[in-house]
Amino acid sequence: MNIAEQLARGVWYTPGATKVVAAAVIRQSELFDELFECLLSEDRGTCKRAVMALNTVSKVRPELFEPYADILLDELERHAWWYVQFWLCPIIERINLNRA
Repeated sequence: MNIAEQLARGVWYTPGATKVVAAAVIRQSELFDELFECLLSEDRGTCKRAVMALNTVSKVRPELFEPYADILLDELERHAWWYVQFWLCPIIERINLNRA
């Protein structure tokens, strides 16, 4: 089962497989892009669980987010779902927004 399928399972407001997905991405950084794409999902459960998992990943591997800083800022501005904005703020706080 891929990450999107894992995150899509369950009622939208439950955490579902968030912890399992975050742990997998922390162990295997090549899964990060797949998780990040779930943030852009139109399904609110998938999107919510993705941002929750991304928050967990950002605590351990903030460097994975740096290439996506612009997208994260755009999503913060674009999203009408408060719970996505809520989880994006600490992620953005942890990453280096300065360009070399």
